[in-house]
Amino acid sequence: MEEWHQKGVENWKKNMTVKREREANQLEFDYKQAEKFNAVALDKLDAASREVNDGIDQFESTLMSQGINTKVQKDDA
Repeated sequence: MEEWHQKGVENWKKNMTVKREREANQLEFDYKQAEKFNAVALDKLDAASREVNDGIDQFESTLMSQGINTKVQKDDA
């Protein structure tokens, strides 16, 4: 009887080791997925920011090429 109990304890320990490794692998996978998502989101934000800044610069250049001053004059403020 004691032998069966000892065998059960050994199997339980092996199962807990496998479970711990599986959970660690899942956490690592989840972390990597979150990192990828974050990187993609940051790239999209950077691209949108550059697009806005380029658009403003282009708009001001167009105004200046047409002779329109983009700076507010002290008397007009």
